[in-house]
Amino acid sequence: MVPDETTLGEAYRRIRQQAKVQLVIDEALDNMDEDEGNVPDTLARKISELQNAEPTLTWDAADPAYFARLKERYEKSKTK
Repeated sequence: MVPDETTLGEAYRRIRQQAKVQLVIDEALDNMDEDEGNVPDTLARKISELQNAEPTLTWDAADPAYFARLKERYEKSKTK
C-alpha cells in the first residue's frame, strides 16, 4: 500500500533532510580532534556532584553547557 501524495511527499522530504544531516554529522565526526573524544578523569565525580545538587539529573544528561549551568548554580548555592 502506498500512502497519499501528501504523506508520501512529507516522508520523502524528511528522509532527504535526515540524509543531509547525517552527512554533516559524519563529516564533523571525521574532522574531530582525537582529544575531543577523551573522557575526563573527573567525569564520574563531576556527575556525582551535580546529581547531589540536582537529584533529578540523570547521568546521561551530560551536555557540557548544561553541566556548566548546574555547576554554577551549585557553587552559588554553597556560598549563600
